[in-house]
Amino acid sequence: MTATMLDERDVRAAVTMSEAVAAVRQGFTDLAAGAFEMPVRTVLDDGRFLVMPVHHRPTSSAMIKTLSLNFDRAPAIDGTVVWSELHSLDRVVADAGAVTALRTGA
Repeated sequence: MTATMLDERDVRAAVTMSEAVAAVRQGFTDLAAGAFEMPVRTVLDDGRFLVMPVHHRPTSSAMIKTLSLNFDRAPAIDGTVVWSELHSLDRVVADAGAVTALRTGA
């Protein structure tokens, strides 16, 4: 098993904004087609902690994003995105704040 760790700088270097826009567009297309299993996110401690799982059926991949939100600190969003797929033991663990900012910007 290999775990690839991506900090904020790594996330920004790995994905261009045009790639992010294309991925978000494809994600919405797949969502409309029913390609995702997406349970309601878990909210803990009055919204200070969030857990968001999703399964993408066509790629047999899953992601779990965990966040802590504290607007009295910088950055306010801290957490991880863990991506895995059924047919591989490799994992990607990325900074959730950077992934969230990239997705929101796209």
